Amino acid sequence: MEYYGNGPSTGLDQTAAGKIITGFTPADLTMSPEDRQVLRRLAERVAGIAASTRMKEVRDLWKRINTLQRTRPAVFCDPENGWNEIITEAQMECRGRLARRWEMDLRKEIFWGEEMGDDKPVEPFFDVPYTVSPDDWGVAAVYHKTEACGSYVWEAPIRDYKTDLKRVHAPQFEIDWETTRGTLQIAQDVFAGILAVRQKGIWWWSLGLTWPAATLRGLSNMMVDFVDHPNELKELFATISRGYLQKLDYLEANGLLSLNNDGTYVGRRRIFPARASSATCVYSPRARRRSTSPPRCTRSSCSRSKSRSWTASGSRATAAASRCMAGGRLSAVTTACAACRARPGPTWRRWPSTSPATSASRPRYLCCARRRTARSRCPTPMTS
Repeated sequence: MEYYGNGPSTGLDQTAAGKIITGFTPADLTMSPEDRQVLRRLAERVAGIAASTRMKEVRDLWKRINTLQRTRPAVFCDPENGWNEIITEAQMECRGRLARRWEMDLRKEIFWGEEMGDDKPVEPFFDVPYTVSPDDWGVAAVYHKTEACGSYVWEAPIRDYKTDLKRVHAPQFEIDWETTRGTLQIAQDVFAGILAVRQKGIWWWSLGLTWPAATLRGLSNMMVDFVDHPNELKELFATISRGYLQKLDYLEANGLLSLNNDGTYVGRRRIFPARASSATCVYSPRARRRSTSPPRCTRSSCSRSKSRSWTASGSRATAAASRCMAGGRLSAVTTACAACRARPGPTWRRWPSTSPATSASRPRYLCCARRRTARSRCPTPMTS
């Protein structure tokens, strides 16, 4: 750790937005032999970390989490713009704009693998994003920053709905293909034989409507508009929504969407499943649907066949877990959540561990279909 810090900030944007808008131009498509040597040396260190036993254990951890196996919680740490206090100008060696961006990315992977101590898997890949222009909504905010990556305030461009709202329009999505292909070619030349270079687009941090709305209108103004100008605010949201949908349609039609089931940063949850079934949350979408929307009883003779109850999920699910019990009086064998298990009364009843409807080592719970509360969804995740 003594090697890091102790220098001025690089001024590079370390947030997810910095991966979306690279800011590169055709003029940046140059790299000196010295910068190439620095990048290849760092790439070799990244490749060594990715092939280590510890990284294999980290990937296995994420696979266990995403297949709903019992294991320890995973930890992910990302300092975001705090990286500029860890990796400073005292550590940077490259001089070219493109090379400096890539050097920072490689040094972050090295720090994650050698110093951070969290569970982010370091992968043997180097991803090159597409070069795109920032979204142009027809009006633009004016920012006042303390420094390049410091705190800021902004002047919202929509001050009067009557005159400014009509200027807002959905942005035209444009990719700078010359710069995109040029950066990909340089990366393939620099990292040949060390890291697998991939063209991979990261197109958004969030598709929520309120972020651009707050930028264009102002956060406080937007909150008050829900009462004072609801129709105008709804029109603003509709314009932003159309812009996002048009972008998604373009990306899908041109095959520009990429899988995020690897080490991709996916926003607020910050999950890196390492080739598990999904990267957007600890549970994959399919597994989440299984755990939050359990199947109904399939027996036609069950008088409570329309009710829902919690069932065991994942590898612990058994055929008996969705079987109708006692002629409809008890709707299904279930695993109770912590809140329901602690709730007094006959809502949940433990079956003996030797019951044929359960495994020998893990008792199940029976949901009484006569109780209305037992048919509602549990408010907390299941535990066994």
